[in-house]
Amino acid sequence: MKINLKGISAKIAAGYAAIIIIAIVISAITFFTIQRLRSVDREISTQILPTYIALKEFSSLNDITFKLSSNWIYQPNQKDKDDLRHLVEKQWPELKARILNALGTENQTGEEKKIIDTFDSVIAGSQQIMAKLSEDSLYSNDVVIDQCIKTLDETIKPRSTELNTSINKWVVAKNESLEKSTGIKNSSYTVLTYLVIMSILLYAVIGITASKISSNIIVKPITRLKNLILTLSRGEINEVNVTKTNDEIGEMVDSINIMIKGLKSNRDFAVEIGKGNYESEFAPLSEQDQMGNALINMRNNLRLNAEESNRRNWATAGLAEIGGILRRTDLNAEALYDSIIQFIVKYLSGNQGALFILNDEDATNAHLELMACYAYNRKKFLHQKVSLGEGLIGQCYLEKEVIYLTHVPNDFIRITSGLGDAAPNCVLIVPIKINEEVHGVLEIALFRKLLPHEIEFVQKISESVASTITSVKVAERTKRMVHELQEKSEVMKSQEEEMRQNMEELSATQEEMSRKEKEYIAKIHHLEELVR
Repeated sequence: MKINLKGISAKIAAGYAAIIIIAIVISAITFFTIQRLRSVDREISTQILPTYIALKEFSSLNDITFKLSSNWIYQPNQKDKDDLRHLVEKQWPELKARILNALGTENQTGEEKKIIDTFDSVIAGSQQIMAKLSEDSLYSNDVVIDQCIKTLDETIKPRSTELNTSINKWVVAKNESLEKSTGIKNSSYTVLTYLVIMSILLYAVIGITASKISSNIIVKPITRLKNLILTLSRGEINEVNVTKTNDEIGEMVDSINIMIKGLKSNRDFAVEIGKGNYESEFAPLSEQDQMGNALINMRNNLRLNAEESNRRNWATAGLAEIGGILRRTDLNAEALYDSIIQFIVKYLSGNQGALFILNDEDATNAHLELMACYAYNRKKFLHQKVSLGEGLIGQCYLEKEVIYLTHVPNDFIRITSGLGDAAPNCVLIVPIKINEEVHGVLEIALFRKLLPHEIEFVQKISESVASTITSVKVAERTKRMVHELQEKSEVMKSQEEEMRQNMEELSATQEEMSRKEKEYIAKIHHLEELVR
């Protein structure tokens, strides 16, 4: 099994494992030493000392037994007799039981059993003396006295002497066992002392070593990383000056390097955005990179705002320019219409355009008349009239709505050049209206598709164009009426002169007739007088 010690946790775990192994070894040695001490103490307390004490009592009891047995014969008194009876009946059985219990059944040897049996024979001799001299009257019987003396001298005394010798040997043996056990106990305490001292030294060495190692591989790198993070918190972006290791610190260094790289990228990206370069390439650190994603959203919003501002500026400039064209007073209607369509087509980067104006002079034959056209920056002199409702132009007039075609049929309209012709990609037809009153239709053909703000721009300028067309039509109508009035005035002046001349002629005629009438009357009067 291969152990990977690259990680800090693995190194710490290995250090703890070593400490645990050392602690287990020391604890095992300590445990076995303590167990040995306990065994020795148990042996001393349960076997050697009780046996030793029992043997001392055994020796004392042996001497007392011989003395009391001798007094039973030679100096009989009731107290000694009671003491002997108590010894035989109670003290010896109790002491015997204690000795046997201290030795144990398994630890009894032939010598120890022989000593107990010997004292049993001494007790038996004492019991014989007690039985033979159980009454005071028997002391007068010399035969009984002789038998008792014989038992004392031949049984009790030699056995008691032999028993003392054996007990002394047994006590010496127990002393040797006690000294041996005490030596083992002292050596065990010495081992424990050395173990404690060695443990203290070993743990001190381990602690110092672990402190130095942890300082080198954990504390110092983390301190450098902390200082770096504090530097980053002040807005300073510096490189990581930490030795890379194959552990968690190394992974932290890699992560901080990635973070610093991301911060630098964010900084550079923000600088580019500040310069107005909204097309600058930028990739967030991950899908969860909140700052990176926020910068991208900011870039997108600023780009949209800039595009919107550019569109507004473009539309404002276009409206100002078309306003300048519409306010020109040095152009006649035809030149004005040509300027309008030329500006609109060029401003939209279009390819072809036409301006249809409503001709409603004859209410019964109202129609849209092509007043100006533009194609590839050269004039197309065309004569075209479109009835209201005819085709898309007429339909746009009736519906008063914009028509925007992106799928233009090949036979609908063609954009021509010196190299040939082609169908446009889109056609925009816009009603020129103001206050819901349509005064004409604007048609533009392009090879590219229009953007919504461009269509909206054409709709806005169509209102201004409609207002200008209204003014032009009113001016034209006024001019025409003035001209007509002038012509009528001239005619009336001519007729008035003719009438004056006629009146003069009539007056002359009347005078002539009056003169003639007078002549006729005079003639009549003359004739009447003649008749009379």
